[in-house]
Amino acid sequence: SAQNCSAASVFRVLSPPSSRHRSRQAQGAEGVRSDIGVWMYSRGRAHLWRQLQTLLPRRPAPSRGLSVSCTAMARCGETTGSGSTCTSDSADVFSPSFDWVCDPAVRRDLIAACAVLSDEYGLNLVWPFDVRTYNTAVAATNKAQWMLPTDGVSSRPEDGGDEGKDKGHDDHDVHGESMPALGLLVGSCKAMWPKFGRHVRTRLGASVLDETRCPNPVDTYCEQALWHAAKTAAGGQDRVADVRFVHDSGDRFVHFQLLADVTRFAFLNRTVHLNVHPMLGPWFAMRGVLVLHPHVAAPPPPHVLPIMNPWADTFPEGTAKARSMLEADAAHSSKTSSVYSTRERWRFWLSLREAVTSPAAQPHAYTDQELRYYYTQDRTILAQLATEES
Repeated sequence: SAQNCSAASVFRVLSPPSSRHRSRQAQGAEGVRSDIGVWMYSRGRAHLWRQLQTLLPRRPAPSRGLSVSCTAMARCGETTGSGSTCTSDSADVFSPSFDWVCDPAVRRDLIAACAVLSDEYGLNLVWPFDVRTYNTAVAATNKAQWMLPTDGVSSRPEDGGDEGKDKGHDDHDVHGESMPALGLLVGSCKAMWPKFGRHVRTRLGASVLDETRCPNPVDTYCEQALWHAAKTAAGGQDRVADVRFVHDSGDRFVHFQLLADVTRFAFLNRTVHLNVHPMLGPWFAMRGVLVLHPHVAAPPPPHVLPIMNPWADTFPEGTAKARSMLEADAAHSSKTSSVYSTRERWRFWLSLREAVTSPAAQPHAYTDQELRYYYTQDRTILAQLATEES
């Protein structure tokens, strides 16, 4: 039957000799898809073509139904380097369409998981990547304990640590090597703050002032968001291999700054030790990462994710300004005996973040209320959120 045939064999059966000759000149499955489409549509066989879609690799396409797609992010990143501006509401969704995922059920659930993160929690940054890319970079730093799982490690530590193994699937190829796993880097920009404020008002209330009951409200909020998304992406099946958070430590630590850099999500500016996004600048935060079992979905092909080439600082004049500020601060500190904590010096660290912000990224800067809480952890700000009217 057609369901057991490869795309090439189906093509040989259905196509005339001239089309078969053209297929030899085509480059891979993309040429096969194009030639089949021309021949079959010309004979009014659209219904059979739709059935064959399930046998052929899906053509990558720009995101649809999203305010800003990955393509828009790359375009904005490229124009930023030339000095032109790109405007966008920070409440837009930056997430993929997963067009390369062949299983429609998996694709549907992954899109639904992104919608959960964005619509319910305001975590509107989702970046797919090949887990091997991060693991290779971490291995080069001699920190193998920071690697993400690629062979079916379980999610929650309290679930037993290795329950994800031996679930009836093999996450290795015929050579015994780990198959490529799809990872989803999850982050947020200032769009999260209103959603978090609603959570404080409706769920936490006055308890937000109790550090014993709420050690870190933002971390707890983001954990809930990612577990909710993981459950949605799983679709009632064993799809999610692991969930890590930016505040994890020990064996579950993930070098998120390195991850964002090597997967081309946000350039790591080593002068100020901040990742800088092509469109958002430094005004975002990474919250966690989801890793799917390799048998569930493959990572995106290289041509699906738009990246800047070369991968470099798009606002070097801002970096030069920040470097001068750091040198002046170091010279001043060497003449004094005072040791300042981060809380006391938060305005200086804020000025460094502002220095590396390009004109195009300025509209995405955090509000004053967000800045004061993120830098000082002042809980009176959360108390204000608890009493504000929605």
